[in-house]
Amino acid sequence: MIKNKLRKKMKKIRDNIPSDKRKIEDQIIAKTLINSEIYINAETLFIYNSFRSEVCTTYIIKEALNEKIVALPVTNSLDHSMEAYEINEDSVFVQDSYGIQIPDTKTSNIINPKEIDLTIVPLLAYDNLGNRLGYGGGYYDRYIPRLRKDAIVVGLAYSNQFVEELTIEHFDKKLDYVITVRYEEDGAFGEIKKF
Repeated sequence: MIKNKLRKKMKKIRDNIPSDKRKIEDQIIAKTLINSEIYINAETLFIYNSFRSEVCTTYIIKEALNEKIVALPVTNSLDHSMEAYEINEDSVFVQDSYGIQIPDTKTSNIINPKEIDLTIVPLLAYDNLGNRLGYGGGYYDRYIPRLRKDAIVVGLAYSNQFVEELTIEHFDKKLDYVITVRYEEDGAFGEIKKF
């Protein structure tokens, strides 16, 4: 299936998750991340500000602000570039061209990509090899190579965002981990998949 067709399909699947199920999965994913060594060992966290039907990052950001350096992405739609801007409790936010709340670049500082330990990325789908289907802008595919070699890249995914195999291109960057939800007879559990 060509990427744009798959994007539409996976976006629809994600948009249609019932709100009660979404709330449960958001909580499980957030707690699984926060209790993981991946998160605990990171000093500087670069994380997306969740928008529409993306896995919610509000709780993660709130927790991280107490103990880490936290940065959010600010994109430039003209050249499809992205920078990480530091935030704190007093940060001023503005709305970007996509409608996402981002740090005001006039009052926030850019974080050097080499200082980032952990990057959390949104996704529409992922496969067993750690390939990620994004939105097609290529922002993260351009940004990830600027990180240190030992920096960790993690995708957050609802239980229905897995696909068997994604068609990838040479510039597509893989994930190191995906944090998702697995259902068993006795309930729902957080799962950390390593690639």
